[in-house]
Amino acid sequence: MKKIICALLGASLFAACQTEPQTIIRGHLTGIESDSLLVMYGTPGDRNAQTTDTLAMNKGEFRFVLPESKLQEIRLWALPSSKPAADGSRKALPMQTITLPLLPNQTLQIEGSFEEYTLSGSSFYDELQQYRNSVAPTLQKIREIQDKVKELSREKAPREEILKVYAPMRALSIEISEKNFEYIKQHPDSDVSVSLLESLSQKQATEALELITQRAQQGAMGLIYQNTKKRIEREAARKQAMSTVVEGAQAPEFNVKTLDGKEFALSSLRGKYVVLDFWGTWCGWCIKGMPDMKATYEKYHDKLEFVGIACNDTEDRWKQKIEELQLPWIHTLNQEGNDLSIVYGVSGYPTKFILDQEGKIVKKVVGESPEFYETIERLMK
Repeated sequence: MKKIICALLGASLFAACQTEPQTIIRGHLTGIESDSLLVMYGTPGDRNAQTTDTLAMNKGEFRFVLPESKLQEIRLWALPSSKPAADGSRKALPMQTITLPLLPNQTLQIEGSFEEYTLSGSSFYDELQQYRNSVAPTLQKIREIQDKVKELSREKAPREEILKVYAPMRALSIEISEKNFEYIKQHPDSDVSVSLLESLSQKQATEALELITQRAQQGAMGLIYQNTKKRIEREAARKQAMSTVVEGAQAPEFNVKTLDGKEFALSSLRGKYVVLDFWGTWCGWCIKGMPDMKATYEKYHDKLEFVGIACNDTEDRWKQKIEELQLPWIHTLNQEGNDLSIVYGVSGYPTKFILDQEGKIVKKVVGESPEFYETIERLMK
């Protein structure tokens, strides 16, 4: 992580920086233990195009100029104090974030705290703040539940008590989604409406895409519109695959490049049983199951082959984790242009498909389950 130089500037230097159009986020945030923020920014919807930095503050004031003049999404965390507690432990990074779109060549002003802040700086942010004011009571209820759940968790309260407090959260989340949808219906030509598309359900987003005007589709938030459209299409294809890629069906053929850069076709494994393992380096249950996977692979490798398909990962993280865990089977990194998670209707991780020698699906197992290993043992007898 690199340290941003001159992230915080005085008033005179700030004025000097205005000679060319810039994308700027600035403001004042209270209630932060340290003098720094963690900032992540990049292209909306592209996990591989994200940059992480630290941002210095002076008495809560900060200013950050983004290096590229394009639509970006920014996420801020309040870094905890670097001073260790009495027991020597250090506080973890808080889960709470401020996540906002950054329009090119505009200034976003944030004032307040992480719990309650206001936006200004341009007509877009003024409108977005007006909408946030209209849903503030519901958001406040959500924050109160989150705070109560955190408190109960710290006190190690019974799980039943925590679930009871958390129970209204689903209804409140639906309420926010419905309010977002209603705003879009009433303001189809608004860039703010386009920014709300990502928060909608599949059904709502499908309808909302038809309402957004052509100007808004091609406006400052056009990338959000296109990303939402792709999401709808992907989920429709995934849903279709879930109904056809089932036990007893022929597994869809695919051709990919493996970890060592070689071409690989699924059909090349005919004559062996095959396990297709949809996983990710970010997936705790996936990683937890790897020792048992390795033991099973070693035991039956003469008639059983594994193919790991890493999803939602960067190439560097993927390669590093395979090396770290010493996973000896075939590996490929899932690609957006040839998304095998869509082709196979994968909706949770890990998901494992067991194929017979002819390439037909014998078993599909979602999650890290003994059922997977029991099926392997039965087939290998």
